[in-house]
This record gives sequence, structure tokens and C-alpha cells, in this order.
Amino acid sequence: RAILYPLRPKLSKWFVRSVIMGIWTASILISLPAILYSQTFSLRSQTICILVWPDGLPHISIQDYVYNVIFFVMTYVVPMILMAFCYTRMGRHLWGSSLIGEETPTLLRNYQNKKRVVKMFFTIVTVFGICWCPYHVYFIYVYHDNSIVNKPYIQHVYLGFYWLAMANSIVNPIVYFWMNVRFRKYFIKIFLFIPHLFMSKKSHDHNWNDGTNIELNMIHSCQTSHNGMTVNRTYSSITTSNPSL
Repeated sequence: RAILYPLRPKLSKWFVRSVIMGIWTASILISLPAILYSQTFSLRSQTICILVWPDGLPHISIQDYVYNVIFFVMTYVVPMILMAFCYTRMGRHLWGSSLIGEETPTLLRNYQNKKRVVKMFFTIVTVFGICWCPYHVYFIYVYHDNSIVNKPYIQHVYLGFYWLAMANSIVNPIVYFWMNVRFRKYFIKIFLFIPHLFMSKKSHDHNWNDGTNIELNMIHSCQTSHNGMTVNRTYSSITTSNPSL
């Protein structure tokens, strides 16, 4: 919206909150089966957790198959379509915009940055599709070929697909760092600032401890003076305040 229609008013807070609540509600609903039907079993000195549906185990359950299809559509197909549609529109707008006025180095640099942003959009969509597609296809395929669950290598295949899906969260910042100059600049600044942050924290803790010790010494000095004793900074001595001694 900010790229295609920069002069339009911002979205209302009510609309933004409604969208956020809708996303959270949908996420909770789609995760309910994992809470309701998850069970743990001991198998070959290992404890495994699987979904046991009312009509059977996952690889033979029609309910599990329907759930996997819905999960695939809601968390993969719909996001892919939305991202492809939005990024395509933004890409056409940025890539198709022409330079206005004299072609100065600044304008040319900004134009090249816009093209780089378009490439980054399509890279993000492509990475998302590659990372998550095998994970979703695996669960749907298992229903149609039940014998595959008995293969000795299937656990390694599943873990490979699972790690590939989780790697999407790691790859995205790398893509941003590689293709976005501003992200790279601020990332480097933050990365270089982290050691100073820890050093500042240690210095603060050291100063706080020194200040605490000084306060404790002052309190101790006041208490001992009140009781008829004096405390020297370099050594301790006790004197009585009784005139008769």
C-alpha cells in the first residue's frame, strides 16, 4: 500500500487489530488438533509423539489427510498466492516506473535500488516455496503410499524436509543482507554495537558494585560511630566514648 498508493491515508487501527486478531485466531484453530490428539508412545527405547485421530493412525486416517490438505492450503498455497500477487504488483510498479527529469547519478542509483528490491521480492517468494513445499507434500504423499512409513530411511527424509522448512527463517535474513543495502548497513551497525553494549553493561555493573560498597561502608561507619566506635579507611580501631575510662 505504501509503495503503490503512498498518498492514501493509513489503515485504521481497528482494521489492523482485526487483521492481527484474525491471524491469531486462525493460527490457534489450525493448531488445535495437535493439542487434542497428540499422544506419546515408547518404541525401541525411544519416545515418539504422533497424532492419533479418532479414525486411526496418521498414515491411514482420512481425518489426518483432510487436516494436512487444509494445513497445506492455509499455510502454503494461500501465502504463496498472496505474496506472489502483492510482490508482482509492487514489482511491476517499481520496475515499470521511468525516470522523471534529468538522469542524475542519484536518480540512476535510486532506480537501480528499486530494481534490486523487485529481485529481492521474487527471491523471498522462491525461497519460501522451495523450503516449505517438500514438508507439506511429504504428509500428503504418505497417505497415498502407506508402505513408505516402514522404510528404514524415511525418518531421515522427514527430518531433512523438516530442517529445510525451518531453514526458511534463517535464509530470509541472509537474502535481505545480500540484496538490501539499507538492511546490510544497519545490520552491520547493530552487529558492531553488540560488543560495546556488553562492555557498557559490565562497566555499569562494576560502577554499581563500587557505589554499593561505598554506601555500605558509609552506613557501617555511621552505625559504629553511633555505638562509640570509629572506623578508619585504611585500618580499623575501636575507641570507647566513656569518659570514666
